[in-house]
Amino acid sequence: MNSNAPPHDYQNVVKATQGPFSTRWRYLLAVTVILQFFLIINSSWRAQPDAALYLELGESLAAGRGYVFNNEPHTYAPPAYPALIALVNVLLGRDLLFYRILMSVLGLFTGLLAYMLIRRLCGSETALLLGGFCITSHALLENSTITCSDTLFAFSVFLAFHALLSLGVSGRRGWALATAVCGLAAGLPALVRINGWGVAPALAFYMAHTNRDASLPRRAGQTALFLAVAIAPAAAWEYYKSFFPKSCNEGTYVNAVLGRDISTQISVMLNSLKDYAYEITYACTGVSIKTGVLELVIPLLILLGLLRLMWQGERLFGPFVLIQMAGLCLSPAGSRYLIALLPGFAIFLAEGVA
Repeated sequence: MNSNAPPHDYQNVVKATQGPFSTRWRYLLAVTVILQFFLIINSSWRAQPDAALYLELGESLAAGRGYVFNNEPHTYAPPAYPALIALVNVLLGRDLLFYRILMSVLGLFTGLLAYMLIRRLCGSETALLLGGFCITSHALLENSTITCSDTLFAFSVFLAFHALLSLGVSGRRGWALATAVCGLAAGLPALVRINGWGVAPALAFYMAHTNRDASLPRRAGQTALFLAVAIAPAAAWEYYKSFFPKSCNEGTYVNAVLGRDISTQISVMLNSLKDYAYEITYACTGVSIKTGVLELVIPLLILLGLLRLMWQGERLFGPFVLIQMAGLCLSPAGSRYLIALLPGFAIFLAEGVA
C-alpha cells in the first residue's frame, strides 16, 4: 500500500467536528474515561444467560474438564473469550472481582483502540469528539460490566483495523510477512464471535481497492495471502470441534440459521432490522426511545453518511458495517453487538449531519 495515501479523505467529517478544543478538554476526557471504567469494578455478577455460558466454559477449561457446558461438549460459542476467563481463573483464582477487573480493563483498552483509530484517520480534534463518543459510549461501558464476549470482540476488530492501516506503512520489503501478521489479526474476531467471520472479507475488500501502487498479480496475491491466514485460525477450530462427541442439546450457529424455514427466516430478519433502529439509537446515546419515529433519526443519518462516503470512495468502514449488519439481522437484535461498529457509526453520523 502507498504509505503516503490516507485510506479516505474524510474532509466533511473533519470540518464538521472541528471546534475550540484545548488540552484541557483532552485532560477532562481522560479523567472521565479513567473514572468510568474504575467505578464499574465490584465483586457482583450481572446474571445473563450468555454470561453464565461463558463463565462455565472458562471455568471448565481452567479445571481441565475441556470445552464443556452442562456436562456436554460445547460447539456453539467460539473459544477465545472462555480461554481468557480460564487464564484469569488459573492466574488469579475463581473470583467474580477478578472477572470484573478483566472486563473493565478490556473495556478501557477497547475504547482506547477506537479513539486511536479515529485519530489516525481524521486527526486529533475529530478524535476528541468522535473518539470520545466511542470511548464513553453507553454500549461499551455497560457491556464492560458483563462477562460476555462482545467487548473482546470489539477489541479484536479494532486491533485488526489498526493492523490493516499499519500494513500501509510497512514498506515493500517484508510485505508477505506483514500481510500474514495482518491476516492473523483479522482472523482473531472469528475466534471470539461467529460474526467475526465477516471481518476478514471486509478488510480484504479495502485492501484490494487501496493497494493501487502494486501490480494486479501482487494485489491479488497479497489479498489471497491475507484471507488464507485470516481464515486459518477459525477453520482450525471448526475442524478441531468436529471431533467432539455428539451432543443431544448442543448445535452450531449455522445449523440454527439454516434450520429455519424461509418464512421464519424472513420474519426474524425483518423484526431484527426494525429492532436495530432502536438498538442503534440506544447504543449511540444510552437513551431508550420507543416511539416508532424518533429512534429512526440516528440510524437514518448514519445510513445517509454511509451512502455518501461510499459514493465518494470510502471502503474501510462501509463494507464492514454492511456485512456486520447483514449478519446481525439473522438473529434477534441487541445493542451489545454494535460496539465494534461504533467508530464507523460515529464517522457516518458526522457525515450525515454535515
